[in-house]
Amino acid sequence: MTDAATTVPGPSGKGETRRDFLVIATGALSVAGAGFAVWPLIHSMNPAADVLAVSSTEVDLTPVAKGQAITVVWRGKPIFIRHRTPQEIKVAQETKLSDLIDPETDDARVQKNQWLVM
Repeated sequence: MTDAATTVPGPSGKGETRRDFLVIATGALSVAGAGFAVWPLIHSMNPAADVLAVSSTEVDLTPVAKGQAITVVWRGKPIFIRHRTPQEIKVAQETKLSDLIDPETDDARVQKNQWLVM
């Protein structure tokens, strides 16, 4: 026998008790708690920062024509690669260091003069 104060008419016409609400609320909180408990285990399977630091990517540069630039995504960030023309190389090498915000020679910025990777 149920008390009239603890019974609320539901959409089915049958009375839903406080116990039904408590069972649903407890189940929802249990699922959320299990999710919070399992998350550190799942997160521990991600690669460590030192492993990510030594990661690399390979790009085929043969189809890139002189004067053309391409964009490659590496670790979720864009990397811009430009195949420089002889004129661009000459201008970069002749630029005064005092004109640059970050003074550094062109030889220090690139490994091969024809490619600029930013």
